[in-house]
Amino acid sequence: MSRPSIAKILKAAESVLGVPGTLKRKSSSAVLWLWSGGLVRGSLGLVVTGLLARRLGAAPFGIFAVISAVIMFAIYIADSGISVALIQRDTVEDYHIRACHTYAVLQGIAVGLLTAAAAIPLAGILHNPQLGPPLAVSSISLPLAAWGTTSLALLRRQLRHRDAQWCQFAGYLVSQVGVALPLAAAGFGVWALVGGLVAQYLTQPMLLWLVTRHDVRPNFHRDDLSVRFTTSILVQNLSIWTLSSIDQIFLSRLGTPVSVGLYNRAKWATDAPNSYVVPAIQAVVLATTSRSKDDKRRLKSLLIKSIAICTASGLVVLILSLLFPSLIVHVLLGQKFSAAARLLPIFALERLLWCMFTPLGQALNGLGRPELEAKSMFALVPLAMICYPLAAYFGGSLALAWAIVGMAFVRLTTQSMLMVSVYRNIESQPSDVHVNSVKV
Repeated sequence: MSRPSIAKILKAAESVLGVPGTLKRKSSSAVLWLWSGGLVRGSLGLVVTGLLARRLGAAPFGIFAVISAVIMFAIYIADSGISVALIQRDTVEDYHIRACHTYAVLQGIAVGLLTAAAAIPLAGILHNPQLGPPLAVSSISLPLAAWGTTSLALLRRQLRHRDAQWCQFAGYLVSQVGVALPLAAAGFGVWALVGGLVAQYLTQPMLLWLVTRHDVRPNFHRDDLSVRFTTSILVQNLSIWTLSSIDQIFLSRLGTPVSVGLYNRAKWATDAPNSYVVPAIQAVVLATTSRSKDDKRRLKSLLIKSIAICTASGLVVLILSLLFPSLIVHVLLGQKFSAAARLLPIFALERLLWCMFTPLGQALNGLGRPELEAKSMFALVPLAMICYPLAAYFGGSLALAWAIVGMAFVRLTTQSMLMVSVYRNIESQPSDVHVNSVKV
């Protein structure tokens, strides 16, 4: 190939990916690494989950669905916006990093102890005595996960998603292939899933810290930005959990572990393919919008591209779920989960709506307006707390799935209105943002 041809190819690549050193190039590279890492991890996840599903059946997954929902709730409380504030800052000093780590670990320990103490009472409330001991053991993962909060925030702030991907992939590989699968083969049932969960939160944070090696000496200084983000992101996190996880809690109260397991795996089957793409876009949108607060042209381009990519991902999953629901369930989960096929198209529609609105929330956080996102989502919580149990009581899992779709449509509408309002009020000051100029 001639030198002029090579030069044209390189110039074309720069026009798409951006000039080396600029924010566009850094963001493009981050997205590519997140996609490739997510694809590898997701492909492995499909294989591992398929093997676990065939070995364990629906009941252990039903119990573990509730455990996962409770642990995610606790993780949201333990994080409470500390990491987002670190990403959103224009500059980061040493005491910011130390304070973030100090509060994350302390909150992780406190929430872990509360979760362990609440495990048996919660099992009694849900009329599921099998839930208590596995949930108590799973609470160990909370302080472990908290250790990696600051490291992951620093990597995302610097758009070093390649390093973060390798750490997360290695943690998943060790926990699922090295722990969960052998325990499942040995007949440990739901304990195989619990063992994999704890092992994952033990491995990933340690690897993340080894990459960043940030200072872990305690520091208790908190400024206005930290306090503001902590409150707003905590409300966001609790609202996200309520809107995305409380449905399985209600279903477990009214149904059996088998019905919850079928519901949970149908939800996973439509979420897993989108999780290769959408979280990558979310992470990059958060970091990039925080560096493009005054450039409306750059912000508009970022939002259009991110929403288009996420929507395309959700649309592909929806079409496949409409055409081949039974085949997808059979290939991914096996014959034991065949009854979950009827839920697949409904959850795929909900995921499409989720793909469309999820970049908007991260953009609001990156623009320094987390309180808007928090208020809009918190306003939907009472509606979910009424609609979800009524749907589960009168219509079972099918009606509950449609309630989830309705809530996703409301979220898309409200977040679109908020983003338009914020965008119109931005006073544009275009600038060529260079990543190396940001102090870290």
